[in-house]
Amino acid sequence: VDAGGQHAGACKKNLLEQQMAVRHDRLVRYCTQLAQHVGVDARYHNKQLFSKTAKRPADMMDWEGAGCRAIDFTVVAGGLLAAAKAETAKIRHYRDDFAGEEDITFLVAAVATNGMVASQFDRVVRPWAKALATKRSQPAPHLMDVWTSIGRCYAQLLAEQAATWFDTCRKLDPASLTPVIHVKPFRAIPPANILSPSAPETRIR
Repeated sequence: VDAGGQHAGACKKNLLEQQMAVRHDRLVRYCTQLAQHVGVDARYHNKQLFSKTAKRPADMMDWEGAGCRAIDFTVVAGGLLAAAKAETAKIRHYRDDFAGEEDITFLVAAVATNGMVASQFDRVVRPWAKALATKRSQPAPHLMDVWTSIGRCYAQLLAEQAATWFDTCRKLDPASLTPVIHVKPFRAIPPANILSPSAPETRIR
């Protein structure tokens, strides 16, 4: 329908497994698993954060020293500009909730349909790369390895969403589409498989 595959996420014919919220949740869970694998104390967080408000301004939490980071993920249709706008909107929306919270750093991990990410996502990922360097006992930068792991997961999520949408439309109107997409059900490559030094073929050097 469109080169970026955006219609597959917004189509009203979508089943539950095709919806943007499901893609968002799977990305959050994968990033939590990735952070834990590299040695960061991280947890999936799908509940109220502050007693003063019913808002839930964090999808995952990770800890650095005495403080912690509340990370809110957002997946948006469009490109880099859309991701940047979503990041700004999230920061503005939750600014008052984090006022005076000196031990919590709020960060937004915004990614667009085309895979472009807003600036704060880099701040989210860098401590994970640092932790990976410590785990490997190698001083060389490992940022690209972490981004590769996230990127592969996100690409697989997009492909599965498009394929599931395609199958749904084909069943509703078989004559309208030619079966050309074949994607296995979502099963993200475990972070350990991508980030393991014993599997260099899966890493971007």
